[in-house]
Order: sequence, then C-alpha cells, then structure tokens
Amino acid sequence: MIKRKKTGQSAPRRRQSTDSHEPATDIKSFRLGRTLTGSRSPRVASSNELNSEMVSPRAKTHHLVRHRRRLFGRLMIVIIVCVGIYLFLGQLVATVHVQAIVGNAAMKLEDDQANKYLSTIDRYFSRRINERFRPNLNASDMIDYLQATHPEIESLDVQLTGGFGEAQIELKMRRPVARWIVNGETQFVNQDGVVFARNYYANPKVTIVDKNATKLSGGLVASNRFLSFVGQVVGDLQEEGLTVTKAIIPTLTTRQLEIHIKGVKPYFKLTIDRSAGEQSEDIVRIVHYFKKRGTNPAYVDVRVQGKAFYK
Repeated sequence: MIKRKKTGQSAPRRRQSTDSHEPATDIKSFRLGRTLTGSRSPRVASSNELNSEMVSPRAKTHHLVRHRRRLFGRLMIVIIVCVGIYLFLGQLVATVHVQAIVGNAAMKLEDDQANKYLSTIDRYFSRRINERFRPNLNASDMIDYLQATHPEIESLDVQLTGGFGEAQIELKMRRPVARWIVNGETQFVNQDGVVFARNYYANPKVTIVDKNATKLSGGLVASNRFLSFVGQVVGDLQEEGLTVTKAIIPTLTTRQLEIHIKGVKPYFKLTIDRSAGEQSEDIVRIVHYFKKRGTNPAYVDVRVQGKAFYK
C-alpha cells in the first residue's frame, strides 16, 4: 500500500537546498575541480590563512587590524604634511607692513613715507629671495641696506603676525642730539655721530650756529664729518651730566667748533682733527678743576692734546 506524501510536508533534510544556510559567496566557491584553502573554524588554523579563500573570524580580525593600521599611517602622513605646510607658510615673509618705533612707543607712518620704506624692503628681498623665509633672514645685512637710503633708521625687528605670509617690520628711529639749518635745509645728528635728514622726535635743543660765510659744494658749510663730530661730543658730555646748549662754527673755518655748556661760564674750543672722545674727556676734567678752584675764565682751548689754554 503506497502512502501518499501529505501536502505541506517538507522534503527530506538531505534533499533540501542549502541556499537558506550558506551565503552565495560560499556556493560559488564550491566548484568542480577547485581546491579550497583555509578554515572557517576559529579553533583550526591553516597555512597562509590570511590569504585563503575560506577566512575564519580570527583571520578577518587580522585583516581589519592591518587595514586600520594602513589607514592610520596614511592619516598621520597627511597630518604631518599639513603641519609642515602651515609652519612653512607661517615663516614666510611675503607681505610686509612697517611701523616706526619712536622711543618706546609705536607710531603710525604716513602713507607716503611708509611706501618709501616698503619699496626699499622689496628691493632688498628681490635681491635675496631666499631671505623671505624668516629663518634665513640676515637682519644685519638688511639694516645696512636700509640705512644706506634711510639713515634715520637705527635698527629693525621682524615680527610674524601669525597670518600666512604676513610680517610686520618695526623700524626704530634715531634720536637726534643736535641740528643744523642752512638755506632751509635741516640736518640732524645723533650721539653716535650719524647724520640724517628726517627726524621723528622733538627738535633737539642744541642748534649748530654757522657764522661761516664760505659755503662748500652743495650749499652746505658743515660736512657730514663735522656734524658727526658734534653729535659725538654732545653725546659724550651728556653721559657725563653736562648739557650742551649751543654749538658754533667760528667765522672762516670749517674745522673748529665752539660749544657752550649749561651752568658753565667758559665756552670750549675744539677741532675735528682731534678725537671727539679725547676732547670730551678733557672738557669734563677741566670743568671739575675750575669748580674746585672757583675760576671762571672766558674760554678754554682743548684743541692741543695734553694741554689746555684758557683766558
């Protein structure tokens, strides 16, 4: 007696399709004449299991770790490159701004004068392009180049603003100790004997009075050497507590000088043919000598080394 299979009864287990139990990728792997390598068991290790076709969970973990390491390495390379580019651009002097330092305070320059300084700075960088990178900047050569055109500049300081390729150059200006005016032209001199025409400070109290009618080339009686000499004398005496009130160029001479000191009756005759420092030292000793003795001559001549004549 043949029993009919009841409707709805499932087929025997051996005849059931494996579609619902195995992934499609595994079915494709089982092909006629193909050798499968690897093991899907986490407890069974096989040779070259990281490159096998049947990958265990442990092998998958190894693959994932290795992939993460590669991604992390690439990310670190990108970060290092970005930081390097940022640091490079941060040290690059591409755009320059200038301001003057007068005393201890910053002063905004007029547009016309600021453009003159910027033009000179650009010419310097055009000759030395590599110095636009801040670590390569030779500040000593740069200040020498600027002072050749703008002697009123005493020193400079390059400050990075933090912007890409931007820098600010602070120009410290010289402080004059004396001035000289002839034919409407004013020259200033500082205590180091540097002569310049543009002054950012108040006009000095010491004025060089020119009594010489003979003019040299260019309409100037006093040469830069003479003005430098005056500046050194005034500066040296100021350091010793003596204030020069007037400097006079005697008539028919351009190598001698008469200076008047505040609180001291005699004036002093000097010559530019002798060291300014030596004559300043002689003046200091003579002033103290006359104060002790209570003598007040009309003038003292210190032009000869080792001797002083007074009347």
